[in-house]
Amino acid sequence: MAETQACPSCLAEMPADHLFCGQCGAKLSLEDEHYWGLRLLASSGEVETTLPLQQNTAVLGRSETADIQLSDDPTISLQHARLRVEGGALRVEDLGTMNGIFRPLKEPTPIQHNMVIRAGGQWLRFQSLNDVGRSPLLSGLLPPFGPYHQPWGRLLRYGHHGKVTTARLIAGETFTVGRTEGDMVLAKAATLSGAHFRLRRDSDGEITIEDLGSRNGTYLQVEQGRTLSPGESLLLGERLIRFDSIDRSELQARIRESDLPQPALETADEPPISNEAIPVENFNPSIEPALAEPIPQFDEPPATEAELPKVPMAEEPLMPLEPEAEFTAPNDTPLARQVELDAQVDAAVGSLDDDDLDALLDGLPSLQD
Repeated sequence: MAETQACPSCLAEMPADHLFCGQCGAKLSLEDEHYWGLRLLASSGEVETTLPLQQNTAVLGRSETADIQLSDDPTISLQHARLRVEGGALRVEDLGTMNGIFRPLKEPTPIQHNMVIRAGGQWLRFQSLNDVGRSPLLSGLLPPFGPYHQPWGRLLRYGHHGKVTTARLIAGETFTVGRTEGDMVLAKAATLSGAHFRLRRDSDGEITIEDLGSRNGTYLQVEQGRTLSPGESLLLGERLIRFDSIDRSELQARIRESDLPQPALETADEPPISNEAIPVENFNPSIEPALAEPIPQFDEPPATEAELPKVPMAEEPLMPLEPEAEFTAPNDTPLARQVELDAQVDAAVGSLDDDDLDALLDGLPSLQD
């Protein structure tokens, strides 16, 4: 009996040497198929979760309408980046965000004018003097002592308010930034390493940036988009994401995880309260009404009446009773005494049924009125 293989789509049995299913047309061998997945990394470098890229073009951002939603990071824009797969390659493009997209430096990398550098918690911008002009920076007299090197760049440091706090001219072949050593020392920057990164200008005028094995790494801004290789990482806002190649089985597993139904609530929703009265024929007097609040539970039984201290009763009223006065109308007609009026009111109210009494009370002004 010839060997067969099951179609991964319709499970139909096909000959082992067939490449496509004769029933549904699906590809039979999927071992060589790989897809793109986004692995969200924690600060320790461990993978928190993996998000599969399920379409050729997707928008990543904090908005609910984003194809890949990252709502837990306020530094990510509503629409932060566009992911586009072309010919199996993945390209990432910045959608004009405030915090940008950065890539970690693994080797000396060319740096262009106005590129932003993230080193630990520091934000810096490199500028080439050929593009900004040297005149505003060298308006004063040059020092008459020591060797002079023509500046070729400057480095701007930004504070938390987004304004430039430090500006340093760059001259000579190299320029090092660090916390304890270098040409620009930031002693209070706890997230910087002793010697964090270096800028270098070669004889041809090409300028490169290099990380010096720092603890928190050096990141360079991605401006015009970047085509990624599997395993490459990017920093979006404060979220570090590694873009990996995943196989079909992992893709299906991640999709199933994202489509899991939400757990049902333990208690069902209460029916809406109706203002209609309960019909008399549906009323069952044997059913006791439910308590509005639970009965409080006491750790110790409450004191009985015998244990409570007794208050001595006064033999005489605290205030002497005043004789009941008689009232007259404006025309000197004597009015009934208060006792007689109270008796008349009690008789009138006692003759009312519940509906008439409710109507009477509803007509009275309340404290809210």
